[in-house]
Amino acid sequence: MSEHSHPHPGQYDFDEDDEAVAEFEHLCADSDLESVEFGSRDADGEVLMTASAFVDVDDQIELTVWSDPDGFDWIQVAGRVQRMDSPELVFPGASQDEADMIADLAGQLAKIHEAAAVILDELEPTNPYMAFDLLNAVAYLAMNGGVGEDHPGARPWHVWADQFSGHCRLGFLAGVMLEESPFGNLNIRATTLDPISRTSTDLQVYWKQDDEDEIPEHWLSVGTATAPAHDVDPDYPELLAGTPLEVRDYIRHAIGHLHEMVHLAGSVLEARTQEVIQFVEAKRTAEAVPAFVEHEMLRTTIDDAIAGLNGMARLYTGAMPGDVR
Repeated sequence: MSEHSHPHPGQYDFDEDDEAVAEFEHLCADSDLESVEFGSRDADGEVLMTASAFVDVDDQIELTVWSDPDGFDWIQVAGRVQRMDSPELVFPGASQDEADMIADLAGQLAKIHEAAAVILDELEPTNPYMAFDLLNAVAYLAMNGGVGEDHPGARPWHVWADQFSGHCRLGFLAGVMLEESPFGNLNIRATTLDPISRTSTDLQVYWKQDDEDEIPEHWLSVGTATAPAHDVDPDYPELLAGTPLEVRDYIRHAIGHLHEMVHLAGSVLEARTQEVIQFVEAKRTAEAVPAFVEHEMLRTTIDDAIAGLNGMARLYTGAMPGDVR
């Protein structure tokens, strides 16, 4: 995979120590739910944020929670809508233990939704659907990538995803965005703002490739200047020739972080796709798996991984004004 494009500083910026974000990530990471998805429902023209999750019992049950404009909390369980504070609140289950388990998971989902609502209030988004995508991405990383190397369930890409988010939190970059090129390479772009001169500079790390048969080369872009990314003077004298002397060190640091980030992202994507390939190969020992099914699984995995990393980047480095549906 490779990198490329053109950014602007943040529309949605969060301090790395933001308590609401930390609480949201903590609740997601500690939850017994496998995944959470944020979406919307309409209430007389007002968009209400929902949080949904699936619970696997004998049949898969969908849980969805939301708060109405009057401040009441609601839950839909397997299609049945109930008030969360109702004394007659009922959860399905083949046994009391199963019903209690579903009730506990519903409570966890409600707490995650409540934490997400605090973040939504802080964001004050002009486009709530963009904010839902952001929350989905952060929840995904918290539930799947937030474990350390010594965790028994850790896989290499978990650590790489955490390192990627760590670079986002350092403050060198704004508007970080991963993009896939027409030839399937992973490119990255961002803006850096020198704190002394207040000079804003667009940065890219991308794969230079003019046609499908050409071997791609890794290149850097600072403003309108471009140069190879590897086997060059680490001071980038040609790349920074048109940059004021007082900001060159800052830009070198910023481009260094951006360069490392795209390699980390590429490692995440490669590891995720390998998991799919290994899963399919194991399945093929017992049954035929059509090539189009494997392709669709790989495509979905890549898209989800890029979206997850971009969501984390957007949270900590901001979004571009044009990046709105």
